[in-house]
Amino acid sequence: MGKTQSKYHTESAIEAPDLLALIESGEDLRIRIHGELNLDNHSGLRSLLEEVLTKTKQSLILLDLSGVHAISSSAFGALVDFTRRLQLMERTLVLMHPSPDCSHVMDLLNLRPFFNVREN
Repeated sequence: MGKTQSKYHTESAIEAPDLLALIESGEDLRIRIHGELNLDNHSGLRSLLEEVLTKTKQSLILLDLSGVHAISSSAFGALVDFTRRLQLMERTLVLMHPSPDCSHVMDLLNLRPFFNVREN
């Protein structure tokens, strides 16, 4: 895990098999995930989300899914749980730039109305 810090910006990388998450913090928290989100790295995704809940305070979390080339329903389940927990803390998750696969699975699961999604 690489990490750099300054007064206004922190960036770190969290790696799990087939998962790389880059985290940038400032006024809002930006997380970019690359790779596959599936059962093999489900625990890594849940750990990442738990760290965001417990170790960050930003009210707006932007999750960039443009680099996710495959996603499972279990990963969306983790994101639903994460969103609900954030809402209890009066925090907001925005799914940014979902890849075609993310959009397709989200639509199959009828989750688009649940999430705050920004296509561009």
